[in-house]
Amino acid sequence: MDIITKIQESSPELTTLVFSSIIVFITWLIKTLIEKPIENSRSTFVKYFEKRVQILSELNANLHFIAYFPQNTEFKENLQRILLDGLKSAYISKEIFDNTTRIAIDETTDENLTLKTIKKIEEELEALVSKIRQENEFYYKYTDIRPVNRIFKVLMLFLMYLVAATIILFLLLLIGYLVQKIISVNN
Repeated sequence: MDIITKIQESSPELTTLVFSSIIVFITWLIKTLIEKPIENSRSTFVKYFEKRVQILSELNANLHFIAYFPQNTEFKENLQRILLDGLKSAYISKEIFDNTTRIAIDETTDENLTLKTIKKIEEELEALVSKIRQENEFYYKYTDIRPVNRIFKVLMLFLMYLVAATIILFLLLLIGYLVQKIISVNN
């Protein structure tokens, strides 16, 4: 209380400056807590998925050429190079890695395995591309170049989080109430 009385006794300019600084700090804190995680998440998502789509596309292209030209060893060597790069093989699933390794190493090309692997890669690529589309829609929905629109969209996102938190809190209270009633009935 002593600080509040000192602020009230001080000049109006100083009081305005202190309260403005507090409001600016709170605004900055809210902006950082809401906007930064969205940007960081988006950045990580884009880097990971972009790399994964690129590697799966490389594998898919080489496997298509192997399916069309099973005697040509150049495409199998390309597959081996891709798989031997430790960083690239970390982005693909174990099944695709095993199948692609078998295709790249075997002298005779197993057409069924090649087609099965191509189908699996195309399914994963389709899932990745649809996920990227969803993330882009979310990102564009809640961001904007114009500052006024960005503020409204961030407020809308904040309100959505607030509504979700309220619903979760309500459900937890309801569950607690029901558990309390069940316990009181059993006693």
